[in-house]
Order: sequence, then C-alpha cells, then structure tokens
Amino acid sequence: MRRILARSALALAGSIALLSAWVAGARPLSPLLDRLHTVRIDSQPITQLGIEDASGGMLRINELPMNTAMPN
Repeated sequence: MRRILARSALALAGSIALLSAWVAGARPLSPLLDRLHTVRIDSQPITQLGIEDASGGMLRINELPMNTAMPN
C-alpha cells in the first residue's frame, strides 16, 4: 500500500512540475518554433467596404457579405 501511495505522489509531483515547466517555457518556446515553421495565411487588401442592410447588421467587404447580428 505504501509503494502505491509513494508512486502516486511521485507521479502527481512530476505532473505538476511538467505543467509548471510548460507554463513557464511556453512564451519563449513559441518564437523559437515560429522561426522554424510559420504558416502563411492568405491576406487580401480591402478594396470595397460598405453597409448593405443597416437595420439587419449586414456589412459587405470585397463582395463578401458579413452579418454582425447576434445568432440568438
């Protein structure tokens, strides 16, 4: 029984230490990983911007209608 309790305590302490290292090291690790591989995104300039339906909350950006109303 003691051996199981000791292993459980050791596993819990190791998990907490690993989580703490992840939280502390995530910010410096992120720019390092970005240098290795960065995903390119497709960005297009906005050429047209307008309001299609002011009461319904419809915007039109580059021939793409976007609804600003809440879903409910």
